[in-house]
Amino acid sequence: MKKNFQTFALIMIALFSAGFATAQTSGTHFLDVPTVTANSNGSVTVSGSIVGLGNIRTVTIDVDVVISFHIDCYNRRSHQVYGQSDDVYNAHATGSAQVDKNGRANFAVTAWSSSTACQPAPPAGFYSILSNVSSNGGTVSGAGISWSW
Repeated sequence: MKKNFQTFALIMIALFSAGFATAQTSGTHFLDVPTVTANSNGSVTVSGSIVGLGNIRTVTIDVDVVISFHIDCYNRRSHQVYGQSDDVYNAHATGSAQVDKNGRANFAVTAWSSSTACQPAPPAGFYSILSNVSSNGGTVSGAGISWSW
């Protein structure tokens, strides 16, 4: 009888412990909707806060984003070289954020387009100016949660 009670007690402790570990991380969520900022250099920065992380010390943040912009190319005399077009790039970035004692991680991850220069490669002295930089959608994920726009 004593052995059955001990076995029952061990099973209950194991079940309670497993439920408690799940409950600690089940409240993980973005504090607010993450902010997506299209930068004039052809990159996109995604920032925000993840809360409910419990005792985790560092969280990895992944960003997959579609970046679009228009490239205007100029020659050495600052005359625009016509025939340039809008470009769309898929970009990926990974960053990490420290989790504070309250289980909150603030993050800012920047994804860069693969090219912000005139294409095909221009002669020396040519330069490009980006305009209409925007993010046409993407996903940010970390700590088992994700948000898409």
